[in-house]
Amino acid sequence: MKFCRRVCYVLFIALVSFRGDQTVRAAEPSAGEQFAKLLSDSWEYRLRESPLFATSTGDHRYDDKLPQVSLADEVRQNADRQKFRARLEAIDRTALEATDQTNYDIFERNLRDGDREYEFQAYLMPISDRWGFHIEFPELPRDVPLSTTRDYENYISRLNGFSSYAAGHMELMREGVRRGVTVPSVIMQRYNEPLEAQIVSDPEKSLLYKPFQKFPEGVPESEHDRLRVAGRKAIAESVVPGYQQFLGFM
Repeated sequence: MKFCRRVCYVLFIALVSFRGDQTVRAAEPSAGEQFAKLLSDSWEYRLRESPLFATSTGDHRYDDKLPQVSLADEVRQNADRQKFRARLEAIDRTALEATDQTNYDIFERNLRDGDREYEFQAYLMPISDRWGFHIEFPELPRDVPLSTTRDYENYISRLNGFSSYAAGHMELMREGVRRGVTVPSVIMQRYNEPLEAQIVSDPEKSLLYKPFQKFPEGVPESEHDRLRVAGRKAIAESVVPGYQQFLGFM
């Protein structure tokens, strides 16, 4: 009887283990589900890392933020890209639908391009004479929502963040100079003009002050003075010093 009970017990454990294994296997996501989750996670990551891009897509969770820019952030983002690549390579491409196979190839190409740009150290050359944070930032009023008090507070937060934003770009470019990785000087001969245009003695003369000259109906009149004071302060203490420091660096 003891032997029988022992055998029955072993058979019971084996049966439970088998059923458990089958349940685990049944619960494993398909290649398509894994790929969909990867794309979703990658998209969310891009929105967090590029808050200005997020705003442009209509996602307003990060409207008060600017991108984090530094050598450490470049290293971190490269490591994160490798994690996404590892997840992609773990997915069986042949098990995907035809459309997702195409999306797989595009996503893989984007990751590969990111790797090549990092290896080439393109991040050490973040500006040119036609584009860059210093040229794009004054266009902020055109590119962000400015309909409510909260919108204005987010806008002011970004103005306050400009000095650090500029410092991060200078850190990258300073390292580029050290490594001999820079854009040709011939295309930067008039670099000073867009910088000097933002260095004003009166904050109200800044292009970035324009939204405070006339408020939309969604901003109560009782908030106007407070927001104007905060806007002038942000321009005087963050934007103008940021441009002055960058001009001196250049």
